[in-house]
Amino acid sequence: MSDDKCLRCGQCCYMPDAAGNMTATPCRYLRFNGDGTTFCAIYENRIGTRLAPNVVCGLRSRDRFDYEGCPYNTGAKPVYRVGRNGVRRIFTAGPPPDCH
Repeated sequence: MSDDKCLRCGQCCYMPDAAGNMTATPCRYLRFNGDGTTFCAIYENRIGTRLAPNVVCGLRSRDRFDYEGCPYNTGAKPVYRVGRNGVRRIFTAGPPPDCH
């Protein structure tokens, strides 16, 4: 997967807690631009970097969550809105229920 579709929102760069739940704590390498976009301070060396005792930076395709508005979403994972102001689960994975 290339990074050409990345919106630089940073949602996938927030740290999980010890139980693996999303938090509003950004990775220590996530940097914020004035225009609302983000970037990784160690981008070229991020994959495989230990971020916490049980957290290693990995590929977005292997993330256990999807993120609001992300072009890399699979549609098969729970969707979250993540930011410094909090975490909100938007909806669960799978197709919407039949409304007929």
